Amino acid sequence: MSDEIRYEHKTVQTVRGTDGLVISKMQKDGWEFVEQSQGTLRSTPTFRRPRKPVPWRMVGVAAAGLAILAAMIGTAVAREEGRVGQADGLLERQTFRGTGPDRGRAGRRRGDHA
Repeated sequence: MSDEIRYEHKTVQTVRGTDGLVISKMQKDGWEFVEQSQGTLRSTPTFRRPRKPVPWRMVGVAAAGLAILAAMIGTAVAREEGRVGQADGLLERQTFRGTGPDRGRAGRRRGDHA
């Protein structure tokens, strides 16, 4: 990795005459004054501050946690679908053998009397 400092920049438009207030406020917030361009009614000061480093270790841990969670959910869904498939097959076998709740009424409709 290089040790070069990376900066984020911010440009603010102010009404001429209030430049000092804006510059002091931005410097209190951690911004460094870089330059200022003057217009007839407005001035545009530009600020910069060092960019905060990205915590790659925390990002990696969060990504690994999400991957583990997704794998757990996928496994649970697959196991549940297997159970539902087994229950449907069991129900079909019971109905096919005639051991289900409709036993003895096969082929009859409501209102038919034997």
